[in-house]
Amino acid sequence: MIEYLAAAFTAAFLGFFPLTEFYVAVPVGMAMGLSAPSAALWTIVGNFLPAVMIHSGFEAIERRWPRFTGWLHGRVSERWRGRLEKGGLVWVFVLLPIAGTWATAAAVKGLGLSKKTALLWPLLAIVFYSAATAALIAAGVDLFWRED
Repeated sequence: MIEYLAAAFTAAFLGFFPLTEFYVAVPVGMAMGLSAPSAALWTIVGNFLPAVMIHSGFEAIERRWPRFTGWLHGRVSERWRGRLEKGGLVWVFVLLPIAGTWATAAAVKGLGLSKKTALLWPLLAIVFYSAATAALIAAGVDLFWRED
């Protein structure tokens, strides 16, 4: 039980930090003995936490300095904001593995997108990439280290 908790905490902890996110957290979790779904789950928990923190922090900034956030949101035209609300999921899926969760969450929130958009789209991308990473690692391990 202690080993599982240590591996789960490690996967979530590594998933939280930029540059390690799901690229490192899932393989390390699996190397520490977690199953592929468990490693992906704990990585998702750790990787989604920055998006929630950025969203909450940005809302606090909006309440404290409405002039600044009004200026920031004014930099994005309504036409682009509408396009991002409708088709931004594709952009989040492209941006997340390149820029990471921290930068993607800040960009999505900084552009003034709705709460649903700012939290749901990064979550969907994190789930997809963590599950895909875990599945590919499990398939590779099964393929190359199979004992026949």
